[in-house]
Amino acid sequence: MKTMQTTIENKTEKDFNLKERTAGVSRPLKLIKRGDNHVVKVNPDATYKEYWCVTNNDDLNAVILSSDDCLDYQKIEIKLKDNTQPPTYIWEGVDRRTTQATDEAGAKAWYSPVKEKWNAFFKKGERSA
Repeated sequence: MKTMQTTIENKTEKDFNLKERTAGVSRPLKLIKRGDNHVVKVNPDATYKEYWCVTNNDDLNAVILSSDDCLDYQKIEIKLKDNTQPPTYIWEGVDRRTTQATDEAGAKAWYSPVKEKWNAFFKKGERSA
């Protein structure tokens, strides 16, 4: 199967070191400067990997993405979480299937329309238990 590409974009005022980790082994990929991006290529059939975005090699505050996240999202933006001290970074992704933004907790953009249709279907009384 061919590889899938995900763009990781740095939307912060800090530079991030992007590292690839698998089975406890880490290797540096690229320094993503503020406002810059990097394309990660993931083979869906390959072993699970994690991508760590860290400032100053600070793994404790890393933004961690998995190879599964890279398969699900066509673009991932690293952002500063609102007014946190010390600064906390999060990621938001654009889902490949909907091209609508979703948050790092994995809430899917398709949920709301499905829920609305489901509720409308049962409100009409077309089905009974």
